[in-house]
Parts: sequence; structure tokens; C-alpha cells
Amino acid sequence: MKGRYRDAEALEDTRAGDGGDYDFPLPSLSDGDPGAAAAQRGTAMHACMQHIPFRAMTASQARAEIDALAKNGLITPAQAREADESAIAGFFASVPGRRALAAPELYRETKFSLLRRADTLLPREAAGVDDEILLQGVIDCFFRDGGGWAVLDFKDTRRADAEAHRRQLEIYAEAVEAMTGAREPEMWVYFFRAGKAVKLDRV
Repeated sequence: MKGRYRDAEALEDTRAGDGGDYDFPLPSLSDGDPGAAAAQRGTAMHACMQHIPFRAMTASQARAEIDALAKNGLITPAQAREADESAIAGFFASVPGRRALAAPELYRETKFSLLRRADTLLPREAAGVDDEILLQGVIDCFFRDGGGWAVLDFKDTRRADAEAHRRQLEIYAEAVEAMTGAREPEMWVYFFRAGKAVKLDRV
């Protein structure tokens, strides 16, 4: 069996290909939302969160920061138009947002690679005994504060279903453990459209 991997986020939608190959397709940022507009907005929101200053702000202040990012070439004018300034301001007022602002260590858009046994990711009948899969991805945000390390993933989906993203967050947490030596970092998902932060408990 050959393992082809593109993005850890795509593990939420693993499917078998022909001839025993297992292909992990690139996910849609819209996560089921119809049309290209939802994906464009998701891309815009992620681009903004990669570059916007992390500080408490109102919606109007967030809009000014978004426009400045476009003016400085960090995001495109189209992304600036798609971005939701109220949703971004709402994140900074949330529990993980406030913690991130106060954290002495904070990292954004961090690339990682993990080598995992195939049988920990694929159905038992699909994974060979000695097969391994290289996972590569980008963590939206992780930080360390008085409560320890926390992993934070941004979603711009209509459904605020954190459990649907558990597998992805567990992989991100494992990557943070490998990079920092942290033990069981907290796992958070922030849903922009719902203005909702959800902490995933360990199971």
C-alpha cells in the first residue's frame, strides 16, 4: 500500500483510491457550504488571522487592520473585502482569544511533519502492518500561558461541530507536543460564523 498525504486537515475526509492507494484530498475550507464564495471567505479569514496584530479590537478597528494588510500586500484586496471584521473582533473577545493575547509565547501558521503508523489513521483492513504515513500540515495557532500549551484552529463553517474536527486537532496537539515537549496541550476550535469557541476534552 502506498500512502499519499497532502494536509492533516484532510484526514477528516479520508477515502480509498483505486489499486490500493489511499489518497487524502485537500479539504474545502467551506466544509460543506455550497459554492465558491464560502471557500473564498474561509481563505480570506485564515489569511487575515495569519497577519493581523493580536490585540483586543472593535469591529471598526479590525476593518482598519484588514485594510492595512491589503495595502501592505499581506492579503489581496479581494480577501480584504471577503473578511468579516466583526467575526475577527469577536475572536479576540473569546476565552481562547483573550488567552492568546496575554500569552508570552504564541505561534501562528506553523508547519509540521509527523510520521505515523498507517493503522492509527486508516481502517484496519486498509493499513499494512509496517506501513507509515507522513503527515504534513499547518497549525493555525498555538500558545503557552499560565494554563499550559493550547492548540487553536479557526473554522469558518456554518456548522459549529467541534467533534467533527477532533481527529485533526489531536494530530495538531501531537505535533505541538513534539515541538515543545508539552504534555497533552488543550485543543480549541473557534467558529467565526457562530462566534463560538469550543474546547475539546481528551477522551
